[in-house]
Amino acid sequence: MDINDPFDTGLNVPCDPAGKAWGKLKYKKSGPTFDYLFNGHGLIPGQTYTLIYFPDPWPGFGLIYLGSDTARGRGGEVHIEGSLDTGDLPVSFDDNSPNGAKIWLVLSSDLCFRSRYGGLMLYWHPDQYLFEKNLILFDDLHTYHEVCEPS
Repeated sequence: MDINDPFDTGLNVPCDPAGKAWGKLKYKKSGPTFDYLFNGHGLIPGQTYTLIYFPDPWPGFGLIYLGSDTARGRGGEVHIEGSLDTGDLPVSFDDNSPNGAKIWLVLSSDLCFRSRYGGLMLYWHPDQYLFEKNLILFDDLHTYHEVCEPS
């Protein structure tokens, strides 16, 4: 598929025919926490973006906030990294389960969060988002310990 094809939204913003906006997510495929690093390029300088895990169906009940950054410089660069206890991705109630999870970069102003794990998409401006090129899988290896009582 041509990199400038508007349906290949993992590489560029649909309304950006020059293909200048793109991002790359690096992450550990398993562990006790979801560890990730995202770098975005060619975004609108001064605009604040949020990286999310989006479970289907719309409006993404249970979406997870991964981080935010404001695009800087002439190149519209964002950098978001973190380590978060997400559990397995995708979650069991995601329509994409068990195939994989969607990670999106969206306008921060299009979201409402009551907590890191309780957000919703309020508005839809897909021509300004970066969508997944590939679904991802994360295996949570977190070990849960039983509470021991003294004998």
